[in-house]
Formats: sequence, structure tokens, C-alpha cells
Amino acid sequence: MKIKELKKGLIVSCQATAEEPMRDSAIIGRFALAAEIGGAVGVRVNGVADILAAKQLITIPLLGIIKHDYPGYFCYITPTLRDVESVYHTGAELVAVDATSLPKPGGLDAETLIKEIKKNFPDLLLMSDISTLRKG
Repeated sequence: MKIKELKKGLIVSCQATAEEPMRDSAIIGRFALAAEIGGAVGVRVNGVADILAAKQLITIPLLGIIKHDYPGYFCYITPTLRDVESVYHTGAELVAVDATSLPKPGGLDAETLIKEIKKNFPDLLLMSDISTLRKG
């Protein structure tokens, strides 16, 4: 996959929290398919089960994340190497990680986390969730 395929199109977020009525992996997969039919160039999906459900139905790139709360930490968008590995094994074409200046679980900063990701998964494309350009 080439990044230029994503540059001038819409990436649709297909997610639902546990409290929402559409919270079901099969439904999230259908949301992703609807986004593709509607012209999206990619989708952003949270969680292994939802990513796998969407991957069965779509042909456009999938940006995978895992929203994971870790006690004592404020970052939660794929904040650990273990979370990245979980998304990687789903076959997602990209993974979004928290690249803010917030400390990551395990004591890693964003730069160290990204270096570890590139060392362990050199072919993986990353997208960074940041707060501001100044803060990262």
C-alpha cells in the first residue's frame, strides 16, 4: 500500500463504545463496508475483533487502533508495543499510536515507543495521534 492512496481522500472512523447501541463487531464491519461503498479511501477501526470483522468485508486500507486504558496513564490510543503487536497481527495496513508527550505505560516516551515499533515491525506503517505540533 502506498501512502499517496490515502492523501486526498476520506478515512472514516468506524467505532462504537460499549455503551452504544451499535456495539457489535459485525455491525462495525458493515460500517466499514458502507464507508468503502460511499467512497472512503480507508477506515479507522478500534479493537482486534472489530478490525478482523472489517477486514473480511473491505478492500480499502484499514488503520487499526486499540483504545486501552492503563491505570495511571492518560494516553490510550495503541500506547504499548503489545497493543501494536495485537493490531499488527490482524493484518491492518496501518497502526495509529499515541505520539503525544504523555508518558506511556512501561515508562516509554513516544520516541522510544516508535523506535521499538520500527525495530520489531519494520514494514508497519504508522500514524501518530498528537495533541499539537509543538507538543507532539
